Amino acid sequence: MSCAMRQKTSFPSAGGPGGPVAKVNPERSRHKRCPAWSRLGRRRRLGRPLGCVVFNHLVLPLFPERVTGFWQRGFRLADLAGVLALKRTAAPAAARHGLAPLGARRCGAPDQAWVTDITYIPTGEGWLYLAVILDLCSRFAVGWAMSARITDELTLNALGMALARRRPPQGLLHHSDRGSQYASGDYQQALAQHGIVCSMSRRGDCWDNAVAESFFATLKVELVHDATWETRATARTELFDYIERFYNGQRRHSALGYLSPRGFEQRHLQEALTS
Repeated sequence: MSCAMRQKTSFPSAGGPGGPVAKVNPERSRHKRCPAWSRLGRRRRLGRPLGCVVFNHLVLPLFPERVTGFWQRGFRLADLAGVLALKRTAAPAAARHGLAPLGARRCGAPDQAWVTDITYIPTGEGWLYLAVILDLCSRFAVGWAMSARITDELTLNALGMALARRRPPQGLLHHSDRGSQYASGDYQQALAQHGIVCSMSRRGDCWDNAVAESFFATLKVELVHDATWETRATARTELFDYIERFYNGQRRHSALGYLSPRGFEQRHLQEALTS
């Protein structure tokens, strides 16, 4: 079960411009005084554990007079509703022996390992392909690109953004599946020129790239499945907003101690400077 955040539409009173003014429950709008809550925007679906963390952080402090049963009433006041999530399946036996999948390994600092993958987004004009590169330590989306065609240029553009944005050290581990876009000569040459070590998933085993797969599952549950885009341009705008503003800057991760990717990296930098 997940929690969906939605904003309700306000309608004029039944009496028209000259009619009586409808009474408004001040409690229903109290949570909107919190800027962080309003920045979550529309079409933000969060899993139940994360939804409860966000609710505790943004809503409960605004209601000091909490009473018994406030959780149920508070969720209604905050416009939270339950939605069904896709059922997950267990990992196949092939993923439970041999080398551990990259997604199960831990990194001590950002820019030690990146994971990448491609997904497709439906629009009224056809598929929009999205390539994303994530930092394995902080889950930060360091590079991404979108295109109407799934070509080498798509993945090269995502890699170019990541390299320009982070300037990683020599020896960075780059993990992907065995798709032709990542195995192409141009892409492999770009990795070699920057001293990046290439790692690829085992044949027929998507669990090696679990972190990237998890990102796309989150993206589709929290944004794509609840949207209808007539054009690719509209989809690009909302995907940009989700990745850069919401996911990197605001979305909390249980793997990061319920910090956002940017917040996790800022804390890691502060700890490195003070140590």
